[in-house]
Amino acid sequence: MKSVKLILFSAMFVLLTGNLFSQTQTRPPGTGTQSDPYLISTINHLAWMSENSAAWWLSPTTSVFFKQIADIDASVTTNWNSGAGFRPIGHQATVNGQSGRHFVGEYDGQHYTISNLFINRSGSDDRAGFFNEVTGINENTRSVVRNLKLVNANIKNGAGNPSYVGGIAARVRNAVISNCSTTGTIGNSLSITIIAGGIAGDIRSNTLIKFSYSLANVTALGGVASYAGGLVGYASSDNTGTDAGIRDSYSRGNVRAEGQPVFSNFGAGGIVGRIENNNSSIERCYATGRVELSRVCP
Repeated sequence: MKSVKLILFSAMFVLLTGNLFSQTQTRPPGTGTQSDPYLISTINHLAWMSENSAAWWLSPTTSVFFKQIADIDASVTTNWNSGAGFRPIGHQATVNGQSGRHFVGEYDGQHYTISNLFINRSGSDDRAGFFNEVTGINENTRSVVRNLKLVNANIKNGAGNPSYVGGIAARVRNAVISNCSTTGTIGNSLSITIIAGGIAGDIRSNTLIKFSYSLANVTALGGVASYAGGLVGYASSDNTGTDAGIRDSYSRGNVRAEGQPVFSNFGAGGIVGRIENNNSSIERCYATGRVELSRVCP
């Protein structure tokens, strides 16, 4: 009889812990329009955003709108997806038969926090961040992420080539990131090309980061090409004259990049790991953290 009770107790414990750590998706209030945005207030709402690509991508010319209305504790994400954690919003999904879809729209955190977010995409994706990629409709209609605070985030990636990781977003193009912040640890390893930044891993033309800061420690370790920046890992522009810019922002976290000795394609910086093309710009920014750049044997 005791053994039967023990078995029943063990089964109940497994069920209870499984429910405790499982990912529950709840559709938030709202319809996703500018006048009636989705209202995000729980980790279950974020799970719904993460796992439902139709929530953040309707078409190449349609924006979806979100507002966060409460602080969210994301500690439970350490147990999601068999240890891979939170799946970045705007991952390269196939929607309505079209592949490579990313977040198109606006997310306003309204200065609320998302704390203890865990992402470890080292075995699955080539991008890691709260957003996988934020992409605007065109150069005149940019996506926007504003007033979002990530506290004590643990975000890492090591899959794919290149491998991108950023606190707010892994990659950004035709978009604005404004009044956002990150604290915690953000890092990349185990890839050929590694790009990591406290706010964004990689920013491209017609992208602006402004009035934002990062206190996160950032690493890009062991790649053939490794770039780590306190705010942005890699910034570049196209040939149209449209810049990728960082303005009125700062970093106070430590930055470390390691590259293999037979190659010279690696860099580390308090603001950005590498800027390419003359049209990219940094204005009224500063960094106070320790910056390390070294070569290691493969």
